[in-house]
Amino acid sequence: QDGDDNKAKMTVYGDRNETALSQNGDRNTASDYVNGDDNVIGTTQDGYSNIASSSATGNGNALSTSQNGNANESYNIVTGDGNDVTVDQEPGTAYFWGIFPYADGGDDNLSKVNVRGDDNAVGVSQAYNDNISEVEIDRGNRNEVDVEQLGTANGGNDSDVRISGGFFSRSDDNDVNVTQDGENTSDVGIVGDDNNVDVLQDNRLTAYVGSENVSTVDIFGSSNDVDVDQTTDNNSDVDILGGRNDVEVTQLGTNDSDVDILGYRNLVSVTQEGNHSSTVSIDGFLSGDDNTVTVSQGNILSSVFGQSNDSLVDIYGDDNTVTVTQDGGNTSTVTISGSWLSGGGDGNVLNIDQSGANTLTASIYGDNNNASGAFGGDAAFAAAGSLNPGDMFQAGRGNSISLTVGSASESDGNLFAFSQSGSGNTIEGSISGGNYNQAVVTQVGANNLTNFVQVGSFNNLGVVQ
Repeated sequence: QDGDDNKAKMTVYGDRNETALSQNGDRNTASDYVNGDDNVIGTTQDGYSNIASSSATGNGNALSTSQNGNANESYNIVTGDGNDVTVDQEPGTAYFWGIFPYADGGDDNLSKVNVRGDDNAVGVSQAYNDNISEVEIDRGNRNEVDVEQLGTANGGNDSDVRISGGFFSRSDDNDVNVTQDGENTSDVGIVGDDNNVDVLQDNRLTAYVGSENVSTVDIFGSSNDVDVDQTTDNNSDVDILGGRNDVEVTQLGTNDSDVDILGYRNLVSVTQEGNHSSTVSIDGFLSGDDNTVTVSQGNILSSVFGQSNDSLVDIYGDDNTVTVTQDGGNTSTVTISGSWLSGGGDGNVLNIDQSGANTLTASIYGDNNNASGAFGGDAAFAAAGSLNPGDMFQAGRGNSISLTVGSASESDGNLFAFSQSGSGNTIEGSISGGNYNQAVVTQVGANNLTNFVQVGSFNNLGVVQ
């Protein structure tokens, strides 16, 4: 159909049919309905404010929609297994003086895809600005969702992917990939296990420093893999209720990362380059044990622009491993304690490495933290040169460490080692209400201060300045 305000409708009953519908103009409407298996349905619209809707019931069907122009809308509803849904919303082609082609449009497009079933594939591609993609998988397993939104400097694209389960069912083994360029918002919500989520948000091609990427991932399930990669001005929020999840956040630019987990045996890695804020919270209300948290913050411009890193790690549980590495003007706060059900906070390992102007505050409540078996009398003469276990290193000027260990009822057998190099360094430690705790302090430089208080029996402290 050529022209404006046209309407076309196709209905297919049966198997292995192939149909195609094409409209050229503005404000056109196309609708397809398929009932059967292994059908191929294609819709193409070129113009503005067009609407394409497709509905399929059956297995192995392929539905494709291609729209060129602005303010186009695409709707796809699929019930069945092994179906393939493709939506492509791109700019149209216009010509200078009727000769030289250029991209025209591609803004304000909307795509909605709803799938119920297993082993389906959904692909959405949108170019330019202010586009919206919504994908919903309702009670399905082994589905694959790919969303690509490529914007420009001043536009923003929104992607929303929802994978949900029923009252007694879950959606497992799904793959979600979201790729965005421009000023982007990505929201992924999953109820299920063994899912894989990859979010890539890149602003380098837009050369627009004020743009901001926002990524939100919410998961209710276990054994999921989440990977968030952001460039320029970034905000990442990952919330998980479940165990054995793997979360990796990589950010370049002005970054804010927040990871909240209620569960156990999770792996969390946050890598940031630029001006950073990182928060990792693992709650062991029932079981927050055996988690591994790694935070790495680098800032090569800190000495020039005074930018800084801020890391907060808060864990309720036992046998966790926390490693924080910071370069620049750094602040690190680590709190490890037991859940109110377990009353633990035991057997954790804490390692900190900071360079620049650093502040470290560590609070640990429990027994046998950093206790891999070492030190000895006068903390093995200030741990010779190895400083194991539980190393905390600071290099630079004006470093500060504040350590609080234990309470009146529980803080036995903890081992800590501190190394400061530079000038104007301060260490203040308090180990209260416990026995057999050991601490090692080495300070190299001028105007250093160590102030340590230990309450209990058979505690050991070694200081070298």
